[in-house]
Amino acid sequence: MVTLKTSELFQIADSDSSTDYILKAVILSQDQPALGFDMTVTLLTKYYLYDGLLRTQVWSQEIYSKYTASFGSCLVGSIRLNKANEGAIRENLGSFLIAVSHLRL
Repeated sequence: MVTLKTSELFQIADSDSSTDYILKAVILSQDQPALGFDMTVTLLTKYYLYDGLLRTQVWSQEIYSKYTASFGSCLVGSIRLNKANEGAIRENLGSFLIAVSHLRL
C-alpha cells in the first residue's frame, strides 16, 4: 500500500466514494524456500483496473517477479526469507507501476 501511495498514481478511497478507477490485485502464486543459503522468492500477481463509474474492467495483467536474498545479506534464515518476500513484492509493484503508467486512460 505504501508503494502505491508513494507513487502518487493512486489515492486510497473507501468503498462508498466515487473514484475514477478501482484497482484490484490477486496473488496467484508465491513460492518460497523452506531452507537455504540464498533464498529466492517468486510471486505471480494479477492486477485488474476497473472504471470507477461503470464498474467495467479496462485493463488486467499478470506480473511475475523474483527476488533473491543472499546469505551475505543476513545470517538468520527467517530474516533472509522475509527480505526475499519483501523484495519480490517490491519488484512486482514496481513492474505494475511501469505497466500502468503506459496506459492511455
